[in-house]
Amino acid sequence: LSLSLWSFSSPLNLRIVWQDYEHVEGVLTFGPNEREKTISVKIIDDDEPEDDENFSVLLYDPQPAEYVSLYPDRDSAIVTIIDDDKPGELSFEFEEYKVFESEKRVAIKLQRRNGTDGKISVHIQTHAGSAMEKDDYIPKDERVEFLPGEAEKIIEIEIVDDTDYEKDEKFTLTVDDPMGGATIGSPATATITIRNDDEIKSLVDKVTALLNINMDKFRLGRATWGDKFREAVYFSEVSCGRTRSR
Repeated sequence: LSLSLWSFSSPLNLRIVWQDYEHVEGVLTFGPNEREKTISVKIIDDDEPEDDENFSVLLYDPQPAEYVSLYPDRDSAIVTIIDDDKPGELSFEFEEYKVFESEKRVAIKLQRRNGTDGKISVHIQTHAGSAMEKDDYIPKDERVEFLPGEAEKIIEIEIVDDTDYEKDEKFTLTVDDPMGGATIGSPATATITIRNDDEIKSLVDKVTALLNINMDKFRLGRATWGDKFREAVYFSEVSCGRTRSR
């Protein structure tokens, strides 16, 4: 079994082929029972501050073609060269995250782009929305430190899993106040949606969404989510002037 390989940059970044890495082209030959090969590409280290840059490694022309083929969408790999001559720019990986309440935690990646030079730190903090601190999630208000060469941190936020009925609720996590020469990039705010995943609550979910009821406001003095829901619906009807006797 043999595979041909080729390293290349996008047309707009052809200038980096010889400045940032050494081009690789050749044939990988697999012997009997051999399951993997390592492809080495030399990265050129310099002292010039640069943005992070990408190049790709492409596999093609598997032989013998009548017996082997490439996995769809697995025939290339994108390599990112992270510049470590600047302190970097900090941002979240995504703007939105969704987590089921039963998962009990959500992991959010804080990434350091365009440089990993030196030790830096940044402030992160959660902010309540329709999801309430301590009732729906455990709040965070702390500084995160990056050591020289570190490019990412995983921030875990604990989600409170209870038996109360709740519609989907949201809170946010922000990053600010960088120290050590770093800057803040985008997105600097991540929105986390806590989804309720109990099957028996699907019908109630539609009703609460229709009435725009936040069940957290009806938590005190009731033992079950059913009691809370009945109280919430009754409250909504009174507010709309449609009180009915029960």
